Amino acid sequence: MHEASATRSQDAADRARRALRELAKQGVEVNFARVAAAAGVTRQFLYAHAMLRAEIERLRDQQRALARLPVADRSSDASIRSRLRAALDDNQRCASRSPGCVRSWRSHMAGCASWSLIAGRAAGRSAAAPKQHQELDKQRHQV
Repeated sequence: MHEASATRSQDAADRARRALRELAKQGVEVNFARVAAAAGVTRQFLYAHAMLRAEIERLRDQQRALARLPVADRSSDASIRSRLRAALDDNQRCASRSPGCVRSWRSHMAGCASWSLIAGRAAGRSAAAPKQHQELDKQRHQV
């Protein structure tokens, strides 16, 4: 009897894995209720099986992260480079009129992590060493 129960449980887990793969493949939102319905198991069964639970949570979180900002609305590298170039050009025009203002702005922006990441990405650098990139940028742009 114990063997039959173990076999039923294993079959249910296999159905849940297949359902999970199929839902992910179809691009359908993955959640406990949908996987349970597709596999013919209860949500309680999914929550009780740590591996299934972890996989559902991972896929669900991954889908949510991707859904936050549609791909079409994300800035491309070319767009970021263009905006950065325009800002740097404005900075150069400002520097010819008021060097003190530019130094203050640069020191402020050098401390902003997001700015250094954007500047590094626009320059084709990785975000792996933003502090090093900040130092290089400071050396290049001394007024």
